[in-house]
Amino acid sequence: MPTTQVRAAQPGYDPLASVSIMEQLRSATTEPRAPKRLPAIGHLPIVRQFQLLGVLIVTFLLFAAVMLYFDGRITTQGTTIESTATEMQMLSQRLARGTSLAVQGNAPAFEAVKDSRDRFRADLDALTKGGTVKGTSVDAPGSDTLQGQLAEISGRWDRLEKNATAVL
Repeated sequence: MPTTQVRAAQPGYDPLASVSIMEQLRSATTEPRAPKRLPAIGHLPIVRQFQLLGVLIVTFLLFAAVMLYFDGRITTQGTTIESTATEMQMLSQRLARGTSLAVQGNAPAFEAVKDSRDRFRADLDALTKGGTVKGTSVDAPGSDTLQGQLAEISGRWDRLEKNATAVL
């Protein structure tokens, strides 16, 4: 029995043989396996499978494009509504300041009051009834909560608009 520095614990171990994984993979006998069949369409001819898969890909791409369009539209409308509400808040403050200055006789304040009043009315109408704000089409609110809040703002605005018109 030859002596080696490493003794094999298993019979048939040859320390001088190739231990490379790549060599073992090359020397292993593997038989080519048939590819697995696709569920639901695996029984069809391969050409028909590719046709069905192509139709599915096109369908899903169209569906994704439609979803992107609607997502962009909803996002744009939401951003426009938020910026319009912020603008209305600024216009109400500008209207209060301009009215105060107009009552004191400041001539440029009258133009600011008129501009603020008209822009506030246009923004409020667009938000309550739907319309175009800053080039973006905005739908009328669908929820009862939003309609109630806008109705409350409209009621307050009617009183304020009368006062601003009286000052003008």
